[in-house]
This record gives sequence, structure tokens and C-alpha cells, in this order.
Amino acid sequence: MKFEEILYSFLNEKKRNTLSQEELEFLFVELKKIIYFAVQDFLKNDVSNYKYKLLSTEYICGGNYQNKIMPCVEEIFPLLIVKIIKEKERIIKVLQNKKQSYIKSYLKQIVVRNLILDPLKKYPYEKDEEGNITEGFDVTSIEKPENEENSTYTKKETLESKENVEIEAIILDEANNLLKLINENLTDKEKKVLCFDEYKLEECIKDSSKDATYKGRERYRKKIEKIMIENKVSYEIFDYLIEKEYLMSEVCRKICL
Repeated sequence: MKFEEILYSFLNEKKRNTLSQEELEFLFVELKKIIYFAVQDFLKNDVSNYKYKLLSTEYICGGNYQNKIMPCVEEIFPLLIVKIIKEKERIIKVLQNKKQSYIKSYLKQIVVRNLILDPLKKYPYEKDEEGNITEGFDVTSIEKPENEENSTYTKKETLESKENVEIEAIILDEANNLLKLINENLTDKEKKVLCFDEYKLEECIKDSSKDATYKGRERYRKKIEKIMIENKVSYEIFDYLIEKEYLMSEVCRKICL
């Protein structure tokens, strides 16, 4: 099943009724994953829970921590369905002219721009003489410096809540498939440069010249890009593979350490 083909049929009223239940479920899971990554991007580096509190002002999120965002995803999901149907002509043009990786990024931007940031603009806010927010939320300052001492959040908590188990399993399956493809298509030398680039492991390139490292970097990047295009893997899955340290445990530790 191809995401872009099913989405195209879903946006075409004549073809929508021809979609099977399995195809619809696949489409809905993919859309929820797009929302999930959009919310994750919005909450990125939100160590003080400022953005999370801002988001949970508009949507009902789970608990007081950023990793409990699946209720937000479920609440945003029907709004995204309405949005893509409303803008179906524009989305169909994107589908006709761009790759799947682009359409997913395009939809993610719709979620961030129209379903997260725009709704939050309506909340009033006040600031004291020092410029600190005293009431409400200021959507224009979501990138304000965070205070790490006020949060127990860490990157490793990102997907650990019970609400996220189902979607994590799907994402993990895609990440494992990408990891397998990387192992099968990259040489050990290319893997070592990749590990150095992502985790700063000097041990990986200690026997490699600067020229060899540069050439290895150029080769592995081309190979990974080809793998992701041919297998329709989004860059969010690659980032997940790196962030959760699956590349570290399954590749880097074995060939570098």
C-alpha cells in the first residue's frame, strides 16, 4: 500500500468509497503518525513544559508531561481530516508533483501551522515590567529560553507512556526496517563515518584520513537518501533511529567500540 495513492483516492469523492477498510486504517495510522511528529516538533526542547502547557490549553492532553501526547493526537486527528478535505485541490496538486516524503512534510506543516499555532493565537497574555508572561500564553515566544531545572523531562521519555504503545510499535517497526537496509547497503567504513557524524565517536575514524572520511560521508549520505526514497521512508524515522540510539546499539557499538 502506498500512502500517497490511498490519500489521493480518499480525496477523490468517486474513489473514496472504493477504499477497503484495511486501506482506510493504514491511511489513518499514517496521518496520526504525521500529527504525532508535528506535536513532537512543537514540543522539541521544551524542558520547562512551557509549550506543553500552551498546547494543553487548546487540546486535552494526558497528564502533566510531554510524553503523554497521544490524547492530543487523537483530538487533532479529525480536525486534520476536515482540513485536508477542505484543501483537497491543493493537496492533490502536491501529490501529483511531489514525492511521498514531501507530502508527509507538507501535511505536518499544516498540522503545526493551522492546527497548533493558529488556534493558540487567540489566547490573551500579559507581561510584567521585566517582560515575563504573567497571564495566558504568548504564542510568539514559544522559542523562549527554557529552565531545565523545572522539568523532569528527558528525550528517553518521549515515547514511553502507555498511550503511545501502539504508535510506537509502528514507528519502531519502520525504524528497524530502515536499520536493516542501512546494514545491508552501507560498507563498514561508511557506517563508521555515519556513527562519527551522529554520535561524535572518534574511535570510528581514528584509522581514517580526512579525505577518506569526507568521501565516506558523501557515499553514505547518497546511499541513505536513495534507500529512503526507494522505500518511502520519512526523515522522521531516521531521526527516531538516531535519537533512540538504535543505530548506536545495533551498528556503532559493534564496529567502533
